Amino acid sequence: MGWNVRPADKGKDSVNAGIQLMKTFKIHVEPSSTNLIKELRNYKWTKDKDGRNLNKPVDAFNHAIDASRYAIFSKVGKPNHGKYHLR
Repeated sequence: MGWNVRPADKGKDSVNAGIQLMKTFKIHVEPSSTNLIKELRNYKWTKDKDGRNLNKPVDAFNHAIDASRYAIFSKVGKPNHGKYHLR
């Protein structure tokens, strides 16, 4: 018995692309997913020196969110990935 682990697809601006993709869905979080709930409540964006939000999330309180983003992006970000190959 083992884990079915695959590498996450990461590319240029993959974090923002994954966040935008997640925003297109209504995501249901189980009440028992306390870590994910805590992360979602504490998720923040980086601010510049004038206090304006930048287009980059703070890299903290995001491990469960990152795992969710990887899963969603791998399943729906490339819906035809692996189904056929065109040359």
